[in-house]
Amino acid sequence: MWMALAIGIAVGANLVGIRMLGGIEAWSHWLRAHAGYFFAWRLVLYGATAWGWRWMHRRLRQREASTEAFSRLRRTEIASVLVIAVLEISALNGWTLGPSVH
Repeated sequence: MWMALAIGIAVGANLVGIRMLGGIEAWSHWLRAHAGYFFAWRLVLYGATAWGWRWMHRRLRQREASTEAFSRLRRTEIASVLVIAVLEISALNGWTLGPSVH
């Protein structure tokens, strides 16, 4: 349900942006022009997520002190960081290597 809500909000924001700016090309140009602000926003969200993860990590370590639990937690942390890195690298490639719309 949360995923459907997030997708609905994203689609709605894009439709509103396209309508406000008069077309898809203008919307694409606006998004590229403001990509740095969106990157900064994502960094803030990643920081907040990391803070919450550290809080949860401490609580889990206190509750489950086994090496198996620590190993599962470490694998999850590594996978999360890798996924975020791949997403950001693909976004960066889209900023610098994407076609230019005028």
